[in-house]
Amino acid sequence: MASESSNVVARRAIDEIFEVLHDEVDIAKSALGQVNVMIVEMEAMDDSYEYADSLGCLRDSKRILGWKIIGLNQRIEDTEGEIRTFEGHMDIMDAAINSE
Repeated sequence: MASESSNVVARRAIDEIFEVLHDEVDIAKSALGQVNVMIVEMEAMDDSYEYADSLGCLRDSKRILGWKIIGLNQRIEDTEGEIRTFEGHMDIMDAAINSE
C-alpha cells in the first residue's frame, strides 16, 4: 500500500516536470515563429544587404531554436520510455511482494 502512494506522488512530480518541459517547447516554438516573421520582414526590405549581419544572426537563432525544440522533444520521449520501464519493474516487484 505504501508503494502505491509513493507511486502516485512520484507520478505527480513527473507530470509536473513534463509540463515544464512542454512549456519550454511551447516557448521555443513561439520564439521561432517570431524569428521567422522578423526574417521575412528583413528579407522584404529594399536594402537587405544593409541588414545582412542581423539577418544572419536571426537565421542562426532560428537554427538554434529548432535544435532546442528537437532536443527537448527527444528528452521527453526518452524520459517517458524510462518511466514506462521503471513502472513495469515496480509492477513486477509489487506483484512479487503481494504474492508472498
